[in-house]
Amino acid sequence: MFDIILQETRALTVAEKRRLVEAIRALIADGLAGGGAAGEPACCPRCGSPGVTRKGHGADGRQRWRCKSCGRTFSARTGSVVATSKLPVSTWADYAEGTSRASRSGSSRGGATCAPGPPGS
Repeated sequence: MFDIILQETRALTVAEKRRLVEAIRALIADGLAGGGAAGEPACCPRCGSPGVTRKGHGADGRQRWRCKSCGRTFSARTGSVVATSKLPVSTWADYAEGTSRASRSGSSRGGATCAPGPPGS
């Protein structure tokens, strides 16, 4: 499947390739945020109970769930690395990509040994 996709991308224009890269980046960011889980969750991320019910939608439009055992509500993002961040997931994905690229190239910022601060700081 990967080889077929790779071969098909060779026929795309530069603008189409850029759109494809942005779409893939958005899918990866959504996966990092826990949005990749489709359908009903198997269990409550806090207590592990399998009994969950739909509980409306959050301000971001994502489905919210309520645990029948502990009564807590949660979404697909609950427990993910970006669960409490007010920054968009795409910002964190760009930050992670930039940090990874800098570490691979061996560059450092003025001899500093600390990683740069989070995006938006």
